[in-house]
Amino acid sequence: MKVEIIPDAGCVTDDKVRNMSAVVIDVLRATSVMCAALHNGAKRIIPVTTVEQCETLYETLSSRGEKVLRGGERNTYRIGGFELDNSPLSYTADAVSGATVVMTTTNGTRTINSCQTASEIVIGSLLNASAVADYLTKCDRDVVLVCSGRRNAYTMEDGYCAGLLVALLYERCSAELSDLAWHEMDFYLRYAENPEEALLHCRHYSEIKDRLKADVDFSLQKNIYSKVPKVYSYENGSYQEIR
Repeated sequence: MKVEIIPDAGCVTDDKVRNMSAVVIDVLRATSVMCAALHNGAKRIIPVTTVEQCETLYETLSSRGEKVLRGGERNTYRIGGFELDNSPLSYTADAVSGATVVMTTTNGTRTINSCQTASEIVIGSLLNASAVADYLTKCDRDVVLVCSGRRNAYTMEDGYCAGLLVALLYERCSAELSDLAWHEMDFYLRYAENPEEALLHCRHYSEIKDRLKADVDFSLQKNIYSKVPKVYSYENGSYQEIR
């Protein structure tokens, strides 16, 4: 198994993910939200790139009698009129059980939709890292860890999560690592017991750590979920669904 890392959504190309197991990471907060929502009983999540797509799907699915919720953010703030924001703490069982969540976020949902040539797309976070590594080890396919980043730039929290996944894969199957994979594993191992210290100089973390402290604290937990969400074709390939 070879392990590559893409540092942010702007670096994704069809060739870089083609025929690989792509793990999309957006620790703060989209993939953490997705893991929480599915753990708490959401039927599926449909990731879209625009608010307009979200509204269209909401109307279409609601007209079929489905329980549908709109969730997401723009630039870390809730989208007006949406039932849910982008906080993993909002996606409780009471809120999402049995529901289809149509979601759009600034970075994470865009990243998922950019990985179409991958053999499969897996949703990764600190919350389910060990389960994701177990799954990838059993698949024994080359892996690309796709960090969503922010505004087409690398973010340290996604690199930290990627480093954890690399460390687990290297330990479990002696994976062949790219230079960036080695670098991120080293970064993770230096701060394995203290993610907050690892992120002291992270711009995104610094901007939200006080205003969204509960979300940040929740999202930096490791291995509290065992589910490995995967992306599937939906509506004859017009959209994707995560379940």
